[in-house]
Amino acid sequence: MAPAAPPLAYTQLSFVGQLQPGSEPMGCRQGVCKLSKPLTLLLSSVSQAAFDDRGLARGVPSGWPVTGQCRLQPERISCEARAQSGEIWMAEARGQR
Repeated sequence: MAPAAPPLAYTQLSFVGQLQPGSEPMGCRQGVCKLSKPLTLLLSSVSQAAFDDRGLARGVPSGWPVTGQCRLQPERISCEARAQSGEIWMAEARGQR
């Protein structure tokens, strides 16, 4: 009997895109970047990787071309992407200032 796979600990999503025309990039100084104004990214791809409870990758990450956008604000980041095959990825993070 084959040993059971370790339980899945977390999945990492990576959204890749470029600044929407007219958006200003983050201000950076000496390698430290700070988001002071909202940004919008037009997405081109999403990748997904799974990790076990020890932090080891469970296979090779998967990637898909997508359309969508991410909106970055100082207190909130939200992304939505759709693949041509119909899959949808959404992520949101909120922080305190």
